[in-house]
Amino acid sequence: MFVKPAPGMTVRFPPPGSQRILAAEGEDVPDTDTWWARRVAHGDVIDVAAAEAAAKASAEAEASAAAEAKAAEPDAPKPAAKPVIMAPPASAAPQAPAAPLIQA
Repeated sequence: MFVKPAPGMTVRFPPPGSQRILAAEGEDVPDTDTWWARRVAHGDVIDVAAAEAAAKASAEAEASAAAEAKAAEPDAPKPAAKPVIMAPPASAAPQAPAAPLIQA
């Protein structure tokens, strides 16, 4: 696995008595070494391949969520049609009011 120190960290190689420091740009270490697995779990070093995979998965998840949100949005409402008011023809004569139904 390829690991590099977490930001602000200086990490030494595992004991016994190692004075070697992990390079800031990262180095290849054995995948089966539990000492490095613990350093990754504690956040002292970053597993570069795993971090890149997580970033890619996160970006894909965000893109997918954005696409789903856009698809779920209702279409823009269409403007309401203006009501049509029918005017009586100009040749029609005004009608007289109807006679009341009840007379006193």
